[in-house]
Amino acid sequence: MDSADKKNQNTISNFEYEIDLGQMLRLILMQSKLVILIIILGTAIGLGSYFSSERIYKITSLLQSYNTQTASITAEVLGNYANNNKTAISDFRLIYKSRSNLLDVIENNALNIKVKGGDKETHDLIKLFFYKEKIQDVQRFYLKFNDDEYELKDKDKNTISTYPYGKFSNNNFDLQITKPPTRIELELEIIYYPRNKSFTINKDKFSLKTNETRYYGVESDLFEVSFETNNPKKGIDVLNYANDVFISNNIKTESEEARKALNFIEMNIERVKSDLDSDKENLKNFQESNKSVNVDLEINSIIETIANIEKQVSEIDLELAKASNSFTQSNPIYLQLVQQKEELLKQRELIETRIKKLPLAQQQYIDLSKQLEMSQEVYEQLLNKQLEYSIREASTLGNIRVVDSAYLVDKIYPTISMLFVYTFLSLLLGIVVALVRGYYLMPISNPAEIEDRNIDLKINGVIPLMNSSNDIFDDAKESERINQSFQSLIVNINNMLEGKAANGTAKKILFTSPTAKNGKSTISQILAQRISELNKKVLLIDGDWKRGDLHKAFNKEKITVSTFNNIDPANFEDPKFKVTDNLYLLPKVSGANNSFHYIYSPKFKLFLDKAENLFDYIIIDTAPLLSVSDTAILMAQADANFTIIRHGYTKINELKQVIGIANQLGTKLDGAIYNCYEKPSSYYGYYGLYGNYSYQYYANKYLYNSYDYESDSEN
Repeated sequence: MDSADKKNQNTISNFEYEIDLGQMLRLILMQSKLVILIIILGTAIGLGSYFSSERIYKITSLLQSYNTQTASITAEVLGNYANNNKTAISDFRLIYKSRSNLLDVIENNALNIKVKGGDKETHDLIKLFFYKEKIQDVQRFYLKFNDDEYELKDKDKNTISTYPYGKFSNNNFDLQITKPPTRIELELEIIYYPRNKSFTINKDKFSLKTNETRYYGVESDLFEVSFETNNPKKGIDVLNYANDVFISNNIKTESEEARKALNFIEMNIERVKSDLDSDKENLKNFQESNKSVNVDLEINSIIETIANIEKQVSEIDLELAKASNSFTQSNPIYLQLVQQKEELLKQRELIETRIKKLPLAQQQYIDLSKQLEMSQEVYEQLLNKQLEYSIREASTLGNIRVVDSAYLVDKIYPTISMLFVYTFLSLLLGIVVALVRGYYLMPISNPAEIEDRNIDLKINGVIPLMNSSNDIFDDAKESERINQSFQSLIVNINNMLEGKAANGTAKKILFTSPTAKNGKSTISQILAQRISELNKKVLLIDGDWKRGDLHKAFNKEKITVSTFNNIDPANFEDPKFKVTDNLYLLPKVSGANNSFHYIYSPKFKLFLDKAENLFDYIIIDTAPLLSVSDTAILMAQADANFTIIRHGYTKINELKQVIGIANQLGTKLDGAIYNCYEKPSSYYGYYGLYGNYSYQYYANKYLYNSYDYESDSEN
């Protein structure tokens, strides 16, 4: 395929794609009122949902966590007196949502209660209601408020007991209820959350939900907790209470940790002091027994240098421990600390090499001095830690603080945006309904739709809607429009039949339709009359032997089977067949139980052969092709077969079926006549909006008086 062919093929593909889009647009515009109705209904549902939905508000607070721990005493310093364990900051998110915290918040804020009756202010009077004995997952009670006390009733409304207003506890209940301004009775559903088993918070029964408490990491030491509720005032109280419980538990934990550290220090400080005293005594005894040892400035410098190096190594070890939690071992900062430590260790090795070259007495002096200095440093650190943890235990503030107390952020449901969502979804639904209905269910509303739907069937005539049962019209313009339509139809049929009928024989024209009530009998009748008025001899045959009623239109009687068997076209001057000088009617046969038998008989074929030589036109009105097989026989004997399409009645699928059946029978439909054409009352101005010439052409030509188009002469 060369480039030119490819270009042409692409052009055709694009053209077909544009036609499909245009077809979809036309189907939508044709049903614009239906689409608008669906949009209005969808928007109304959205409005109803907006105003009837329970209002949900978001309550938020901001907390900060910070590490109050100071640097731990490292193993290098403490030696055997402590383990090198670093206490990490707990996962606050999990702790906040822990079952102990949740149960505390649930029980002390009456969140385990679903109240029916009264209003929100009355519901807030119930501060606490905890049923200690589990009978079932949900317990139902009733509260009846009196002047000085309230009655607690069981699910059968039997009084359990009466209690004074305020807080009350016994073996079965923890109650706290405030006196209401008016007497009222409430129904309570108490949800039981077991302490010894896992539980799931049901969002339909419980307003504080685990999936509604959200944490968003702003920085490493900040986190936000939010709570969604239908009662913003109570929601603020609940969230503040939850924060207080969380911070109180944190303070308690911090205090307990301080006490444990203090116990450890107090348990080991005496041992460290004893070792310190022992080291002092050892150094003193050594000095007294070795008075001849020369402790010059060089020895003192070595001792101070070793102590300083040991201190720096301990500090770097602490920095490395911190860096290992923040950096990888390939990080430049971490590598720099390792390098510094290695350098200090090399310096220590050099000094230790120098020490080994000294006399033995001086080496012993250095070791004893070094041990004494380390013990002194450990003892001083323990004293400092003892003081620090004593102060912390006495005034623990915890490592959590409230940055922002609970406050109302906004209403999160329902939102005004849901109206736009409902409107948009209803628009999509309307479009889908319009397309499905247009492609499969909607009747044809314009002759141009046949070509638009890729159906290869020529429109031979368009008949506007006739408001009278005959061709006599009160309105002169209407009468003229109908006359012109039939004149055009006659011209088109004659042009089509040119050369099809043998010279001197009648032109046989057959009319059928997909289903009944398409107007084929009316079209056949009026067309036969109009052709006969042109001084043509016309035979009109009622081929619908089951439901045909052409005889009624001409005030004739049905013929009998006997008459049919003896029929002769030469005898059609008989009044029971003759309508006018040029118009004759063969009525339906009465009592023919098997019409197929008669129509398929040689008798009927012989009758048609004789009639061809006596008439100019033979018009056959048949039964609908989709329901009666007789029509197929008659179609094979006609020169031209036409189907009647009724505006607003015949469906595209029905038309396709008729064409398919005709093709299967070895015949074909030569064209179609569009009947009862009028402005679709259910569609809004779609002809003028299309910009499609075919649609506007038919509207301009046949419905001019019904539309506000300007004629060519006025342009």
